[in-house]
Amino acid sequence: MVTLSDVKAGLCITDNYRDAELQMYFDDVMDTLRGAGVPESRITKGVVVVGVRDLFYGSEGTTKFSDYFMKKAAQLALR
Repeated sequence: MVTLSDVKAGLCITDNYRDAELQMYFDDVMDTLRGAGVPESRITKGVVVVGVRDLFYGSEGTTKFSDYFMKKAAQLALR
């Protein structure tokens, strides 16, 4: 099971200053993957880190998931 701590490690974030914001993005990414039909057992740390990174570092008003995230989510859902 992927956790917020895994995501923070993947993003090299060591403080707790933005945990609330990161948690919102983490929840959104997990919901997106589950909604796409990805079983919990197939959700990897890597794809969650990429999804959170896409949202966390995206430009306000134009944030979207990267092509890599979308393709990987589709692959995981189809396995």
